[in-house]
Amino acid sequence: MLITGSGGQTVLLSPVYFADNNAGLADLLAKVGGTDFEYVVSVLKAHQGWPLSLIIAQQRVSGRPLTTVQVELIRMLASENILKPPTIEIGSFAETFLFTPRPGAARLSPGKRDIYERAMALLSAVRKGQLLPFAYPIRKPSVVLSTLLTDGYLGANTEARRQYGKVASTFNIGYFVETKPGWHKFHLRRTEENVEAVELAIMLADGGEARVEMRRDDEARSLLQMDDKYVSSVLGSKTLRERQKIKPSAAAKEQWDQLTLNLV
Repeated sequence: MLITGSGGQTVLLSPVYFADNNAGLADLLAKVGGTDFEYVVSVLKAHQGWPLSLIIAQQRVSGRPLTTVQVELIRMLASENILKPPTIEIGSFAETFLFTPRPGAARLSPGKRDIYERAMALLSAVRKGQLLPFAYPIRKPSVVLSTLLTDGYLGANTEARRQYGKVASTFNIGYFVETKPGWHKFHLRRTEENVEAVELAIMLADGGEARVEMRRDDEARSLLQMDDKYVSSVLGSKTLRERQKIKPSAAAKEQWDQLTLNLV
């Protein structure tokens, strides 16, 4: 489709990404080309569900470096819901996991949006086990998700209820079977919607296998022993705006204003 931005620029736009913000995207694309925004989106597309706290702390995503300006742009894009940031609340600690809008689809129906929310929540739970583990880290998220899909369950462990509890209760993706005291298997509730959500989560996870950098943070790991609370991506954006008082550098602010033509 042809979209004309507020500055008069006309952009040929495929509604594959950012389908909810076409006018703003036209302004972005007219200004950006192959700059920081394109790089940021390409990095996050390859590593869907990466924790925002790690991006800020390490200024990189799975080994791919980010400048200070790029990190600040990521925070802005997440807070404006241009990126999709589901949040896991763990006691007083909240971790945001970043996703680009769903690949391969135009405007999503409510049902498809729900499936994408399920997929993001499921991959966020797996990313938590991969990058913020308490004891035994997940090495290959897509393998774990593929096992859930093909076998219908994940092997019993002591972390299952904490890791997947809110995925089960909020989205009804699965249920738990206790094999011995304190040990649970997580079983997939095999509905058409849940199968599609797991398949989508596998697709999202496949781009992020290249390099895993573990976070050595005992305080964060201790917090992961508490109960989880999943928040939808839209509510996650609202919470992110309220929680983070972003004070971007002059360079980041100038680029952001140029990208959005002051429509933020």
